[in-house]
Amino acid sequence: MKKIILLTLTILILLFSFSIEGNDENNKSNQKNKYVIYNMEQRPKNLIMTDNKNVREKDLIVSLFEGLVSLNDKGEIVPALCKEYNVSEDGIQYTFNLRENIRYSNGEKITANDFVQFFEEFLCDEKNIYREDLNCIFGVKQFINDTEDFSNVAIKAIDEKTLAIRLNNPCENFIYMLSKPVMSLRKYTALKNENIITKDTLFTGPFIIQDITEDNEIVISKNENYYKNNLVTNEKIIISFINDKEKALAYFEEEESKLDIMIDPPINELSRLEEKNFLQGFDGDSSVYINFNLNKDLITTDLNFRRAINESMSKEFFIQQICKEFGNVASCYGVDQCGKFSSYGNNNLALRYLKNSKYKDEVITFLYKNNPIEKRIAEDLSKDIKDDLDIDIKLKAYNNDEELTKNNKFHMILALDNNRDKNKYFLNLSSEKYKEFYGFANEKYDKSVQQLLGEKYNKDKIEIYEQCENLLREELPIIPIYNLNTVLCKKNNIENIYINKHGNIVLCNLKKLNLKE
Repeated sequence: MKKIILLTLTILILLFSFSIEGNDENNKSNQKNKYVIYNMEQRPKNLIMTDNKNVREKDLIVSLFEGLVSLNDKGEIVPALCKEYNVSEDGIQYTFNLRENIRYSNGEKITANDFVQFFEEFLCDEKNIYREDLNCIFGVKQFINDTEDFSNVAIKAIDEKTLAIRLNNPCENFIYMLSKPVMSLRKYTALKNENIITKDTLFTGPFIIQDITEDNEIVISKNENYYKNNLVTNEKIIISFINDKEKALAYFEEEESKLDIMIDPPINELSRLEEKNFLQGFDGDSSVYINFNLNKDLITTDLNFRRAINESMSKEFFIQQICKEFGNVASCYGVDQCGKFSSYGNNNLALRYLKNSKYKDEVITFLYKNNPIEKRIAEDLSKDIKDDLDIDIKLKAYNNDEELTKNNKFHMILALDNNRDKNKYFLNLSSEKYKEFYGFANEKYDKSVQQLLGEKYNKDKIEIYEQCENLLREELPIIPIYNLNTVLCKKNNIENIYINKHGNIVLCNLKKLNLKE
């Protein structure tokens, strides 16, 4: 009898324990439903983020910090912690007038000296891959090279609310560079030394870190000392770090949602998600190209063969098969739509070019970087070429640049490149930088791009860009394919968020609707 009573008590205790655990899980789930959950994928190790070019992790900087200027939802550069800035007639002197009511999250005033200190600490960091972006500022290059101290760098506080920066020469992208997330004001050295993410940080942006959960998720909420706090959402946001797009999408699609927002879901799921109205594409800063190997005695050195490949591709058809929010067809080398390349191709013209080439049934090796996006695009393009020209394509993936450098036995390679900075893009195609690996060298082109080095953004520069476009179109060392979007995937009850031109999500005006009402 005692054994039966003991067994019964044991079973009751176990059932009670399971009930408590179940209630705990339900309570956690109910608590999370009060938040908006955004998946950032990979958790940053700190709030510096200047040792890498990971765009996604810098979403956290955009939410927590702000710089002199920022980008709005139209891609325009607008004042942020400064209320206005002025540029001298010669384009060299920039004067930033700071807002009167800007403060750190603890209520401490922000002054021009805070920016001077930030830039000094920013430039002192030897692991900072962004500091050379500021070489256009007088004295920066010498400071980085240890030939001058920071007192000779032309970043000066005129008074508490006025910051002056003097350049070596006019730089059309200077203000755009200052709008990058890494240029946001923060206590740089203190954060670098801490090397952790903590809620005790001094924040300058629309949000603060309210809490860090036991699952290492970050909870952010309104910064009450932000100068525009009345415009910031009252929603509390949980930032999760699921570094697996398939798993994140599974959470997103659960009926009791564990996820409200994610970026760039799996490429092969885009069409289905688009049908459910979950997607919105925003202009990105990357474009997809096919680069031809013009080294050695390969068929890709034959211009007629390259022209055949170019004319065979129905780029508009394949991008629509992926998803209309994924991007748009690139019609020129820069991001502008200048119409130098066809969206649909011309199969008859392609066959004529192939007939006039020296092609003799050889297999063409087509490389792509081993990731889902490039794999899908490479598969689509190779199928198109095979169907139209009956050319056998051997697709081959590579994992990193070091592996690629060791393997130059290829005909074509798919490449993703940032062409937002036209100067940099066209200069990178000069013989000096491009010939060694891809074999492209053109004396006329080199002369044209050299003219870009000293030019301001004016009519002459626009004409030089046009020359570069025409010369590249004539020689075809590269074929532009797509301009990629950053694809936002969100629940239908989430509004007023966008992706800026740097590719970062802006959450400060987020609104969560109750669609059940």
